[in-house]
Amino acid sequence: MIPEIGQLALALALCLALAQGMLGLVGAARGEPVWMGATRPAARGQFAFVAIAFACLTTAFVSNDFTVAYVVSNSNSALPLQYRSRACGAGTKARCSCGS
Repeated sequence: MIPEIGQLALALALCLALAQGMLGLVGAARGEPVWMGATRPAARGQFAFVAIAFACLTTAFVSNDFTVAYVVSNSNSALPLQYRSRACGAGTKARCSCGS
């Protein structure tokens, strides 16, 4: 259930990102300060939903929830708790080309 909550949070963050972009651009084009003002709360909501999704992913790593493909590819049941809790960011760093 927790991975589904994280996926829903990411979908809501995507919707807020689209709304933020559209309201900002269209509001600037039409000179609507109310529309442009709505972008700041949308950014805050987007941050909140991404943080919720990251917390759900961390929970999946800590509890060894191997129904999540990302957990399967970057964790195993023999890892100590401190390594499992930090494995969320480690998988992205391993895949980053970082200019090489």
